Amino acid sequence: TPRVQKWLWQGRVPIGAPTLMSGAGGVGKSSLTAWLVARATRGELDGDRKGEPINVALIASEDDLEAVLTPRMVAAGADPNRVTVISGKVQEIDDSGHHLGGIEDALDTIPQVNLDLVAINEQLVEFGIGLLIIDPITSTQRDEDRRTDQVRDSLAALLTMAQRLDIGMVW
Repeated sequence: TPRVQKWLWQGRVPIGAPTLMSGAGGVGKSSLTAWLVARATRGELDGDRKGEPINVALIASEDDLEAVLTPRMVAAGADPNRVTVISGKVQEIDDSGHHLGGIEDALDTIPQVNLDLVAINEQLVEFGIGLLIIDPITSTQRDEDRRTDQVRDSLAALLTMAQRLDIGMVW
């Protein structure tokens, strides 16, 4: 059934579909991302949610949250109370392959789409997220899950999640 595409940022970031941001290092992708987070959290993006501040979630593996990402977003004008970091959980395993401790003892880590999709979804719903930024998207793929068909499956799962939750995604 045909439908009208909704936009978080008109013509650039659709709602219910991913946006891929790519480019060589040093061309400003991180600065653009900080600007995007700032405008989204202030409701200043020209799109279908203009005037509506939204919550933003980050899955980020390359820059330190406290030392780099937060200062960059605050300098761009973001509302830090509307930004959260999505994490996965890793439980330590003994030599026999048994988990040490319960899930409450697990360590936070970068979520892996093929393992943590339910947890990612739960966190997006819990925090009322309108925009998910994954930087870089390759960080959500385990080394053994980087075959083309596995990457397609996990990215398709993210697309389905974006559609179901009616959110924007920037990879």
